[in-house]
Amino acid sequence: MLRRAFIILAVASATLGCSSRKSDNIKVACDVAAAHASNFQKQAARPIAIVSQPSYLKPPIGEVEAFLRDTLTAGGRAAVEKPEASPVARCPTLRKVLSDRGVIIDHSRIAALTGSEIWPIEVLRMSVPVVSADGRTATLYVSEYMGPLSGGVSLVTYRQDRSGEWIIARRQGLMRS
Repeated sequence: MLRRAFIILAVASATLGCSSRKSDNIKVACDVAAAHASNFQKQAARPIAIVSQPSYLKPPIGEVEAFLRDTLTAGGRAAVEKPEASPVARCPTLRKVLSDRGVIIDHSRIAALTGSEIWPIEVLRMSVPVVSADGRTATLYVSEYMGPLSGGVSLVTYRQDRSGEWIIARRQGLMRS
């Protein structure tokens, strides 16, 4: 159902015709993804890893639709291509920023570290954020896990404050384990 929810998030967004506007939204989406990675790292009790593959977990679709209705305005939605993709794959500078912060992004290393019951890392998986038409709000899916049965999936909305910082405006928990 998460895959279906990503499709709803994509359909709910209007495709942009102007390439400079699209590149602006991709930059905003990458900035929001970097802000979320930074927030996750600050709150983590252990080193973090970010998975570069998209998540295919399935949250309850009714909750997603209600959240989107409350979060993004009907007439002013702008799409980032392939919202089900990972921002690590879509954002050219994000990979370097994460690497400089000591974030593990290598899939085989993450798989090796999460192969047992006790994980020495906390794992984040994000969708590419969908950016509002005014570029000041963005919504993304996040999966945050501390172990094989410890974590969850949320739909998170960020808003840009007056100083230009991206802050969490709303978090809707969709699944917990």
